Amino acid sequence: MRIFLIFLFLLAALPAGAQTVDLVPPEVRWNYTPTEIEALTKDTLKEAQARVDAIASRPAGQRTFANTVLAYESVRDFISEKLDPPMFLRDASADLEVQEAASKAADSVSAFAAQNEARADLYEALQSAGASDPPKDAVEARLLEETLRDLRRSGAALPAAQRTEVAALKTRLSLDENAFGQNIARANDTVSFTAVELAGVSPDVLKSLKRDAQGKYLITVLASSSYYPVVDNAKNPNTRKNVWLARNRTAGTVNVPLLEKAIGLRTKIANLLGFPNHAAYVLEAKMAKSPTRVRDFLGNLERKLAPRVLSEENVLLALKRRDDPKATRLEPWDIRYYMDQVKRRDYSVDAEALRPWFPVDHVIKTVFDIYQKALSVKFTELPQANAWAPDVRLFQINDANDGHLIGHFYLDLYPRPNKYKHFAAAGVVGGRRRADGSYVKTVSVVLGNFPPAAPGRPSLLLHADVETFFHEFGHVMHQTLTTARYLSMSGTNVRDDFVEAPSQMLENWAWNPGILRVLSHNYKTGKPLSSVQIARLIKSRHANEAITYATQLLYANVDLDYHTSATIPNTTSVWRAAAKRLLHYDLPAESCPQATFGHLMGGYDAGYYGYLWSEVYAQDMFTVFEHVGLDSPMAGNWYRHWILEPGGTLEPDVLLYNFLGRKPSYEAFYRSIGIK
Repeated sequence: MRIFLIFLFLLAALPAGAQTVDLVPPEVRWNYTPTEIEALTKDTLKEAQARVDAIASRPAGQRTFANTVLAYESVRDFISEKLDPPMFLRDASADLEVQEAASKAADSVSAFAAQNEARADLYEALQSAGASDPPKDAVEARLLEETLRDLRRSGAALPAAQRTEVAALKTRLSLDENAFGQNIARANDTVSFTAVELAGVSPDVLKSLKRDAQGKYLITVLASSSYYPVVDNAKNPNTRKNVWLARNRTAGTVNVPLLEKAIGLRTKIANLLGFPNHAAYVLEAKMAKSPTRVRDFLGNLERKLAPRVLSEENVLLALKRRDDPKATRLEPWDIRYYMDQVKRRDYSVDAEALRPWFPVDHVIKTVFDIYQKALSVKFTELPQANAWAPDVRLFQINDANDGHLIGHFYLDLYPRPNKYKHFAAAGVVGGRRRADGSYVKTVSVVLGNFPPAAPGRPSLLLHADVETFFHEFGHVMHQTLTTARYLSMSGTNVRDDFVEAPSQMLENWAWNPGILRVLSHNYKTGKPLSSVQIARLIKSRHANEAITYATQLLYANVDLDYHTSATIPNTTSVWRAAAKRLLHYDLPAESCPQATFGHLMGGYDAGYYGYLWSEVYAQDMFTVFEHVGLDSPMAGNWYRHWILEPGGTLEPDVLLYNFLGRKPSYEAFYRSIGIK
């Protein structure tokens, strides 16, 4: 019976045919001045404070679910609507003064949240409204439960003195977290090399690099598009060493103290709230629930991978000895280089040599075609983005069945000074249902750092870049295709250790033979990759796989160690110990990789394990597409309906059961990495 009902649902969800759409720009602006951001922040938070005060002071006999619980949710909607777009500019604006104003706005919003979420009168008002006028359905009940939980976790149920202390600590913590991120964004450290020192790096990459007054090539060490081609391909070990050291010392003097201070603040907050450490506090609100369960998960994976890690490292060391017969160990700047050499030797795959088959415009168009077909949507580019930088592109999303406008997304794909240094998807207008029944048109952004075009050729991507784009654009779909009733539950507002799963699942498309055939398009000849090239590339996916996963285990263990420590740890010593245990190298003196590990201060504190945790569910969900077809609109619409649209209105276990028709399993994940 279930299969029959699924078939009827999917049949009804198939696209009805091409739709003509009107171009409608999003209701969002980006041309804020610093003065405007400051004034808007002040006025918005003043109005929001008045609304919160009114909610908290309403007499008990007059409280209803609508005028208390929903009214409080609408305050959060109001702040988000007014301030999320200007606050986004701290990561993207080319104007440092705008960035500074946006950063101050984020600090003010964090302080507002810390103070109000710790209010006992607000907590009591929400509790009593829920008791006297109970939720009318499961979604309202979840909203009340989650809202009360958030206030308890902010100290609202504590005695007055402890409440005040928690709020003050949270305000200080948010300031340090924002400063940490800004220090990374503004770190434009470079290292210069001659052409001889960069032997092995693709000529196309060299063409895209800036030069100093002496004609040397400048490598911006935090920019992926210049750093990775060097550390992956430069034959000279001193070149790789110098660029690795420069990257892993960046912002160390300012960010290591901020991180260690933040860990101390987090521990104090957790202790005041009755938790033994920050990890226990954080994990209470996630799928994993406890540090013990995460330790067991990571430890089990580590034990299963350990023999393969040693085996793969021995292969790398043997390759290094061809270049240096006296070599006795691998240095951290050797690992990626010799991993690439393994792919060239054993799989005949040269990642740099494949760049010509992945010109950025063709990749984007093909990825869009795949998503449009699978999810029954239509993307249309607007001719004027009117965005925060001139090379940003704007698209609108319409439903392919009835043509209704769903939302918009921007692509900001190339590096520039002071911009966010990695890849991310940012939701700047979240979905929610208005009081009149209409639905807010969502807006999302892909922030990236693809290599820019060079004279005579377009931007050319590594296959790894293609995989990254599939991933980040998956987040955009999660953020924009939501139909959740409330902003706090819409899109990627799911349990943090599930949020990566939908996007991780979509990385598999970048490894499918049929998709690679249409995804690749040599910018000179117009031809796709040959069947032989595709087969080699797919086979190379599992090259050095144990080391790749051990690296993720390193990050996850370091994060967990930091946040389960009874005292403020020496964060460099913790990193050094984890690197030695998991990857068997000695962290060089003065290196501090944690200083640019933005996840630690960007919302993934005690949560980095989530990348590995969520991959279990990603690979399990992928089995549905494996059975039905990766380009199947039936499977795509089922995925859209049960995973993307509900957002956080249901627990991840329920979302997964509804999509899979069974409880989730580890089997597909372990099979995908060769573990029985």
